[in-house]
Amino acid sequence: MSARIAERLTFILILLVAALLRLGAPGVVEFRQDEANLSRLALDLARGRDFPLLGIDSSVGIRNAPMSAYLLAPPYLLSDSPVLATSYVGLLNVIAVGLVTLLARRYYGVAPAIAAGALYAAGLWAVHFSRKLWAQEMLPLFVALAIGSALLGFLDGKRWAQLAHLPLLAIAGQIHYGAFFLIPISLFLLLVGWRRRTVRREFWLGLPLAALIFVPYLAGALRDNLFSPDALARAFTRDSAAAPLTISTDALRLAFQAIAGTGYAALAGDAAPAFRASAPDPDPLLVVLGALVGIAALWLAARAFIRRDRRTPVDVTVLLWLAVTPLAFSITWTPVYSHYMIAILPAAFLALGAAVGDLLAALRGRARAAALALGAVGLAAVVALQAWVQIAFLDFANRYATPGGFSTPLGWLMPVRDAILDQSPEQALATLDGQFIGFNEQASIWNVLLDRAPLVRFLGDGIRAYPAQAAVTLSLDCSAGAAQFYMRPPFGGGANELCYAVGIQPPGAFDAGSVQPYTGGAVFANSARLVGYAWDAVRGCLRTAWTADRPARGPVSDFFNLAVHVVDSDGARIAQADAPFWNGRYWRAGDVFARDNCLPGPPDGGSGATIAGARLGLYTIQGSPSGDIFHNVDVIGPDGAPAGQQVEIRFD
Repeated sequence: MSARIAERLTFILILLVAALLRLGAPGVVEFRQDEANLSRLALDLARGRDFPLLGIDSSVGIRNAPMSAYLLAPPYLLSDSPVLATSYVGLLNVIAVGLVTLLARRYYGVAPAIAAGALYAAGLWAVHFSRKLWAQEMLPLFVALAIGSALLGFLDGKRWAQLAHLPLLAIAGQIHYGAFFLIPISLFLLLVGWRRRTVRREFWLGLPLAALIFVPYLAGALRDNLFSPDALARAFTRDSAAAPLTISTDALRLAFQAIAGTGYAALAGDAAPAFRASAPDPDPLLVVLGALVGIAALWLAARAFIRRDRRTPVDVTVLLWLAVTPLAFSITWTPVYSHYMIAILPAAFLALGAAVGDLLAALRGRARAAALALGAVGLAAVVALQAWVQIAFLDFANRYATPGGFSTPLGWLMPVRDAILDQSPEQALATLDGQFIGFNEQASIWNVLLDRAPLVRFLGDGIRAYPAQAAVTLSLDCSAGAAQFYMRPPFGGGANELCYAVGIQPPGAFDAGSVQPYTGGAVFANSARLVGYAWDAVRGCLRTAWTADRPARGPVSDFFNLAVHVVDSDGARIAQADAPFWNGRYWRAGDVFARDNCLPGPPDGGSGATIAGARLGLYTIQGSPSGDIFHNVDVIGPDGAPAGQQVEIRFD
């Protein structure tokens, strides 16, 4: 077998390992609030319902760019299944492994390419951060493309690469702002290219292209006033009073952990001891791997300082790629997380591969042959060990509860989804963790999973709904005997694991006899109409039943609150019980919805007064730097004119 064929087969094997670990067990992936919120934007784009100008929230308090939603739209054009979308992200990362391997082959040689590619293909955290619908997990490919285009453009004079560099960097930076910390690499290589006279006009043509890529985000930011002085001040000073800027080693520690692969068992949460007992502990060997990366980086720095040859710009690029992000996050201007280190992983393995190549080049004869054999065995052992641990963890997470760690695998949610969608429901009612999509995790998740259903409405905060038509129901109450389908994972005994129940609610299920009819005839301006109420004097709770003519929205949002002021016989307020109302987006003509408002403390507020009735009102809240602004909803009288902002009821 020729050396060239062996090289190609080895590269194919590296890609197969990368694909197996990133695309295998596609149902054993996490799908939580961030993944759901990003999927919602991508689904709306793919289905032509919306063109997002902003992404989901970021850790620094400013909305992300919509680039990740744009990049995630292709799989959602084919299917509304998050399983396919997650595999798509895994595929992007497989391509990233191939690209990093090719860069190592071009600038360092065959042995460095094999070492860098294999370590990147099997790296514990590199793989873990390739198996979720997080924006950051689409970074590796575009970071590698951006830096690769800079190397090819400014060092090798490739015109197409110079044209593509700034647009690729703009895309990477909008996937996650941390990619902008790589700008020093662009400036460094631009300077090298300027000195070598390889900078062409194509580079300057890339500037307007990069600017165009920012247009949607800038439009969204201007629309929502994201870059106003007040917004920026809130974003960057929200933690400063409690934690002034300092230098921390947390970023360096997380960078070492991400590179070496240590601490992987933490993904099992409280079940980490059980997982460690079921799989080999890779940390002792991986600490050595991390140390070797550090030694390799020191060698490249020394070599760049001493030799200053034509390879030096490549070495400096790899060192900047490896160091700038951890150093930037060493200043405590924002909390730092392990996934912030995703972008530096290729650089770590490139540095180690380059050092391996230099070591082999310095050896001759038997020493070189021995080093090659030892290195091959060591590399195979590290790759095999990491693959073993990852496969063992996926099996473990699919069979056992992992409180505080890996969430319920997406594959366990899909049968629940199918049990609902197979009924071709006209509507579904979901009583999960709340009604606020984008804020309540379960509501956000099922808003995406049930995207195909014509109408999905979420309940929470003690609200119950009774549509005029039959509805499929989804709840977390598996004790309900009327449910038709239950999903409890085999590890369902864990406190963090949820049990889903699917059932059918018949049309018009509201028991009108459970409340006293309200005959006042008043209706709120948003079309909400009180139809009945019941006062529980023992618990101090008022049940109200409502109808509405249409979906509604206030001047700020559709997040209405219901104010309940209980009064004595003279109309004096005794106590108050405000609580969230059903969000106006969910209202439909013919429905009845009800909720209980319970007074905090004694029903009489400790006054000893007799409760004779209540005044009810609806309002929305608008936040502002100077304090909350309340917008009350008018009551419309029989003559169609405003008649105050409260409905009065009397208790018999």
